[in-house]
Amino acid sequence: MRCWNMLETRYNNKRYLCNTILKRLLAQPNASTETANFIRELLDTTSECLGALSSLGVDVTNWDIIIVYITALRLDHESRKQWELQSANSTELPTWKAFEEFLTNRFRALEFVDSGSNVNQSKPHHPRKSFHVADESNRNISCKYCKEPHRLAHCRNFLSVEAQIHDQGGEDLVQGVHVAHDPSVLED
Repeated sequence: MRCWNMLETRYNNKRYLCNTILKRLLAQPNASTETANFIRELLDTTSECLGALSSLGVDVTNWDIIIVYITALRLDHESRKQWELQSANSTELPTWKAFEEFLTNRFRALEFVDSGSNVNQSKPHHPRKSFHVADESNRNISCKYCKEPHRLAHCRNFLSVEAQIHDQGGEDLVQGVHVAHDPSVLED
């Protein structure tokens, strides 16, 4: 029992807890663009803060006009405009419940619109591949070993020298000759 009392004395600091909750409520960012995620987070954080304050014994039932005003300031321009258009029909002060319903409907509508536009964007974009074919008869190909009109890989003179070197145990020399004449040999 003594431990419980120590914990309660240390951590049951209503003033500190209320200040922390109010700081969280008032430190919410302003929206720069119209997104469902932002509106949902704004609504969730505001509702959580009001619930936490209420559970600490703070009477938040008469805070509607202040909470609606503070929260509406955080909205993007278009959402704020929609809220003003919706509440312009009434001369009564807005309630948190009405604003909460507006925010819920707003983020659901934006989710629907966003998911519809993402359908087209979610299709993978496959760039077209193009291949260039060159006709070797039109190019001047010259063997780097014997200067004849063929590639080094098809040179009989080079291949015979390569075979002789292999027979004499000079594989490293053959590799060096390949690299000297065609550096792409190292690519693998």
